[in-house]
Amino acid sequence: APVTLNLPPHNVAARWVKSALCVGLYLTYPVMMFPIWNISDAYVLKQQQQQQQQQPPSNNNINHADNNNNDTAVQRQRILFRTLLVVLSALVAYAVPNFGEFLSLVGSSICTILGFILPCYFHYVVVLLPPGEDDPYVRAVTEQEDKMIPRFVQKALDLFLIVFGSVFGIVGTLQSLSELLSG
Repeated sequence: APVTLNLPPHNVAARWVKSALCVGLYLTYPVMMFPIWNISDAYVLKQQQQQQQQQPPSNNNINHADNNNNDTAVQRQRILFRTLLVVLSALVAYAVPNFGEFLSLVGSSICTILGFILPCYFHYVVVLLPPGEDDPYVRAVTEQEDKMIPRFVQKALDLFLIVFGSVFGIVGTLQSLSELLSG
């Protein structure tokens, strides 16, 4: 936010940057909500199946119209739940004071871990440490990477990103906490 707030307000490039950030947020919202929707869909379907199992069948013949109605009802429940989830998240973002500072805290702590520290750690452990057994996948990946970048450079880069990711994550988290607590 400080970067975009310091851009000149009437500059075309500044407006383009702000618009691109808004479009980026708009397009990444479904990606962030996808796991929640999958979990909620599984819950709705589970509840629906439990209700169907509790009701005794009225007829031995399968009525395809009833199945289509059940599918439509499940779809309506999914759409309604997703709509309510979007409205609820918009209300929370609007109603919570200092929501941007809270997002800054989440971004500096969790996103730093997910974006910098964990990928480098996993690469270091899976590919760069010697495997306990002859794993053909690890061997193939290791041979491929060794052709592109020497192993000591990979280790140094992973450790560099882990250390500096941790440092910047801690600094960002402390700064976000101080801004959040100062009001």
